[in-house]
Amino acid sequence: MNPATTPKQPHRGRGKARPIRPPTAARLEKSALHHLGRFAATRTELTRVLQRRVQRAIRAELIGRDEAARLISATVEKIAAAGYLDDTAVARAKAGSMRRAGRSRRMITQKLSTKGITRDGADQALAATDGEDENAELRAAAVLAARRKLGPYRAGKRDEATLKRDLATLARGGYSYAVARTVATACSPETLAALLGDVD
Repeated sequence: MNPATTPKQPHRGRGKARPIRPPTAARLEKSALHHLGRFAATRTELTRVLQRRVQRAIRAELIGRDEAARLISATVEKIAAAGYLDDTAVARAKAGSMRRAGRSRRMITQKLSTKGITRDGADQALAATDGEDENAELRAAAVLAARRKLGPYRAGKRDEATLKRDLATLARGGYSYAVARTVATACSPETLAALLGDVD
């Protein structure tokens, strides 16, 4: 038989919406543990995940918003009590990852706040990440400059116009003018390394 004339078989199951079931404590706990098995999450993030999980049931009037909120809160508390949630560990891991990527203190604090981490929690995470490094902010700015080819990492001519662009980029990254200017005006990567104390 010519493949071109072979009738197409209907796809099974495609286009069919999953049936809406009312959320229960057991179902929400299963969803929560499945999510945490794939991603580290804070209490706030897990709460948002479960809120999205129950939206269809709320719209279908299978459960009220207040009842759903109570069920979600109880689920999150149960998961936390079992030791599956650790906001401090998540904050430290995220702060460390962002520092290594060249993120400023300000940007890290803002990002952590979206995850439900308080300002104090962010400060503690940064303190654990930066340790005794007094140049942590400057070091992170240097990482960003290297990644974005700014300042001493810029190829070609450097002039007042490129300096302004580099300063603007670093400012948008959350760095102070003093830190941004130190990085942007460094003569070379070696000069910057010397400022950071990375030269023997």
